[in-house]
Amino acid sequence: MRPHRTIVSRRGACTLSGGVRLTRWQHDEPPSEAELLAALVAAGMTPYRWSNSPGERYAPHAHASHKVVYVVTDSITFQLHPGGTVALGPGDRLDLPAGATHSAVVGPEGVVSLEGHRATSPREWTDTPEMGRHEQSERDTSQ
Repeated sequence: MRPHRTIVSRRGACTLSGGVRLTRWQHDEPPSEAELLAALVAAGMTPYRWSNSPGERYAPHAHASHKVVYVVTDSITFQLHPGGTVALGPGDRLDLPAGATHSAVVGPEGVVSLEGHRATSPREWTDTPEMGRHEQSERDTSQ
């Protein structure tokens, strides 16, 4: 089995394995929650907020819709299956296309995030906002 590689992108956006897109926050100061909320709403999504305690884990899973995650505070690391490890901090955005398998580990201070979903692929997006639900059943709390 190949070791996982850590994906490092200091600024800007890049497309990763399976069409996953990473967009780093472009400013020195972290964004406010209101700024990130406005970005998701402007993209036609109905965002919701979620948070987790330090070290919480999500087992590998995929979503039926395109998922967009912004980190508001602290950090979370996603593992793309297949692909590398992506560490997100305040203001960073991760776009996970429908069906993209991923797992995650919450950082040492916990995490607060905003999330929105689209029911279709990016090239088929419409202006109709769609709200996904945080799949609590996918959370693996084993350490």
